[in-house]
Amino acid sequence: EDATTFSSTTTIYARWEEKPILYNVLKHEAEDGGLAREYTGEHKDSYTENPMKEIYHWYAENNEDGDQILEKNNVIIANHCWQMIRTTDTGGVKMIYNGEVENNQCLNTRGTHAGYASRTSLYLPSSYWYGTDYTYDSTNKVFSVFGTTEQTTWNETTGPGLIGKYTCKLEDVDGTCSTLYLIESYDTTTSAYVIPLKSNSKYSQIGSLQFNLSHGSISDAGYMYNMQNPVKQISSEYVIGGSVMSWNNSYYAASSIVYNDSSAPNRYKLINPTPLSNYNSNQQALVGKYIMNDTIGYTASYVLDVTNNMISYRYLQNGDMMKSLMMSPNYRYDSGPNYTLVDPTLVKYEDWFHSGKNVASYSSRYVCDGANSTCTNIKHIIGYVTSIINYNYVDSENWKFKYSSTIRYENGKYILDGDIRTIWDIVLPNEAELLNTHHYTCLNLSEECETVNYIVDWKTNNEYLTYLELKDGKNIEDLLNEMLAEQNVNTKNSIIKSGIDAWYKHSLLDYNEYIEDTVYCNNRKIQDLGFANPIDGDVDSGWLIFNGNSNQNIYCENTLDSFSINNSNARLIYPIGMITDDELALLGKTVSRMEKDYWTITPTSFSSTAVQNHYVDSNGNRTSHFISNNHGVKPVISLKPGIKYIDGDGTMANPYIIDASNNG
Repeated sequence: EDATTFSSTTTIYARWEEKPILYNVLKHEAEDGGLAREYTGEHKDSYTENPMKEIYHWYAENNEDGDQILEKNNVIIANHCWQMIRTTDTGGVKMIYNGEVENNQCLNTRGTHAGYASRTSLYLPSSYWYGTDYTYDSTNKVFSVFGTTEQTTWNETTGPGLIGKYTCKLEDVDGTCSTLYLIESYDTTTSAYVIPLKSNSKYSQIGSLQFNLSHGSISDAGYMYNMQNPVKQISSEYVIGGSVMSWNNSYYAASSIVYNDSSAPNRYKLINPTPLSNYNSNQQALVGKYIMNDTIGYTASYVLDVTNNMISYRYLQNGDMMKSLMMSPNYRYDSGPNYTLVDPTLVKYEDWFHSGKNVASYSSRYVCDGANSTCTNIKHIIGYVTSIINYNYVDSENWKFKYSSTIRYENGKYILDGDIRTIWDIVLPNEAELLNTHHYTCLNLSEECETVNYIVDWKTNNEYLTYLELKDGKNIEDLLNEMLAEQNVNTKNSIIKSGIDAWYKHSLLDYNEYIEDTVYCNNRKIQDLGFANPIDGDVDSGWLIFNGNSNQNIYCENTLDSFSINNSNARLIYPIGMITDDELALLGKTVSRMEKDYWTITPTSFSSTAVQNHYVDSNGNRTSHFISNNHGVKPVISLKPGIKYIDGDGTMANPYIIDASNNG
C-alpha cells in the first residue's frame, strides 16, 4: 500500500488516497476493529441503483463507547453540524442533523436557534405580506419575509396559492417579527394551518413538531397519507358520581335536609346542624349525613365515606336529595315502552363506598331512576371506576345494539348473519370477550344497515365503545388496505414532512448536488392485527402493531413505504428524510449519547384510538409516544459517494469539514 501521507492542519494520515473520502472513515474504523461494524442484513438504499458497496455503521456496547463515537462522527456541511450514522450501499454516508455551526465547532454547549414549533391555526383577516423564503437576524432574534413576496388577503381563492410561503402577519414588507409563520395547509376562508418559527429551538434540532396533528386514524402513521377513516366513540354514563374533599372543620353537618323551605327558597337548608368538628373523634359517624359550608345554600353534599380525613360525597343540586337507588339483577319489558325492575332492592348510596364493602357485587345490576322501580330507559351497571369512585353504566336507549360474528353485503346493505348477541349478553360478568369475536354492529337493534360498524375497543371501566365505520361493501381488511396499502396512499404530507421539506428548501437547496437520493423507510407493514383480526381480535388490549420495531433490518420491503425522489408511489420533493428505529437499533448505546428527544419515521402501533411512533427521549432511550405530541425534529440526509473532507478529525471541537466546492 502506498505510504505517502496526506497532511491536514491537525492530522497526518497514511492511505491518503482513501482517507479523505468520508465513506472510508467508517470503513477503516470497522476494518481496524474500532467502534464500527459491517452490516450484513438485507438492504437497498437506492430506489434506482443496485447495491455496490458494503454498509458500515457505528456501534457502541456501552455509554463509554458512545461518548467516544461522539468524538469521531461529527461533520460540517452547509454551515450545519451532522453526525454520521452509517454508510449506504451506494458508497454514500447517511448523517443526522445536529444543529447549526458555532465558531466552526459542533459542541454540545450550543444554545437555541431559530426552528419550527407546534402546528396551529392562524387567523389572517387583513392584507399581509407573504414570501417564498425568509431571513433571520440571530442578533436581534427577528424574522422577515424574503424571496418572491406578495401582499394579499387570505380567502378561499388566494389561500391554496399561499401554502408553503411565510408571513410575519404584517402589512409592511420590511417589517420584522419574533415569530414567523409557514403556511402549512388551508383551514377556513379566514384561517390557515401554520407552523410557527421561533428562536428557542434546541441546538440539536430544526424544531419541535407533532409527527401528525391527528392520530385517530391508522393512516396517520404515514410520513404521507391519504384516506383517514378515523375511529369513533360512544360513551356510557355514570349511575352515581362520587367526589372527594378534604375534612374541613368550618363546615356544618345534619341528618336531615330540606329544599325550597319558606325560609330558604330554591336552596337547601340543614335541619339541626352541628359543626363538622363535632365528628373529629368519630369521623365514620358522618357517613349518611348532609354537609354544607353554611347552614343554607344552593348546593349540598351527601356523605358516602370518610377515610383518613378525606370525605367521599355525592353532590346535590336543584332539589336532588336522593339517598338510595333501586336496583335488581333482572328486569321486565312492558309496552309503552316501559321497563320494570323484577324483585328490586333499595340500596343506600353510602353502601357503595363504605370501607370494606364489596363494590364489585353491584356490577351487572339493572337500575331505573333513583328510587323508582319503573322507567323508560333502563340502565345496566358495567363497572366500578375506583380512581373516581363511580359506577358507570350502559342504558337501553343509547346502547341497545346487536353484535354479530360475521356480515354479508347484499343490495347495498350489510346484514348481520353470524352468531348475534345483544348488549345485555356483552355486559354480563366475564362476557366482554364476546366482542373479540362479535365485532360487527349496526349500532341499533336492526340486523341490517347501509353502514356497519366494526368494534375495535370496549372498556367496561372507562365508559366507551370505539368503532370503525364500514361502507360500500368493504370489510375491515379492505379498510386497512385503503389506509395503508393502496397505490394512492401517499398524497398528503404529514406535519413533520412539511416542516422538514421547508427547512431543506431554506437551508440545503444550494447543496442539493452533493446529497444523494436514498430510501427513507416509513415501515407501515402490520406485524400483528390485534383488534383488526375479525376472527379473534382482542378489543380490550389488542393493539395493532406495525412491523418496524427494532428489528435491525434496514431493508424497506414495501414500495409504498420506501420514500425516495425516484419512487412515484412514495415520492419525496427533496432528498431528505428521518432516521428509522432499525437504524438506531444498529447503533447500540450510541443513541443514548445523541442529546435531546426527537422523532423517528417508524410507527409503533395503533392503540384503537391513537397512533404511536418511535422516538428517542431526552435520556437517549428509544420509546414511543402518540404522534400528536411534540418532539424534536432531526432530519437525515446522505452525502453522495466520493464526497471528501478537507479538514478535521471528527470531534465536536474539530468536525470533518466538507468543502462542497471541491467535490463532485
